[in-house]
Amino acid sequence: MIGVMHRKNIDSEWIDVFLTASSWQREIVNKEPHKCEELFWHNANKLPANMVPFVRKVIEMPRNGMWFASFGWPGKDPA
Repeated sequence: MIGVMHRKNIDSEWIDVFLTASSWQREIVNKEPHKCEELFWHNANKLPANMVPFVRKVIEMPRNGMWFASFGWPGKDPA
């Protein structure tokens, strides 16, 4: 587990748990093409500029010594 995030959007609230995988043998599949243009594996040290903001924050959490964060709450990060 790399982290836990408590996040809020306009009409809902979520608790997400993020894990790392040491290996993966299949292709990733976009099951929500109406929400996401594409999925691809990317080097965690060279993240693309146009990624989902809360996912970027979670990927950066371990580097910053964090295991928990919140996102989208008033007065915090933009949702």
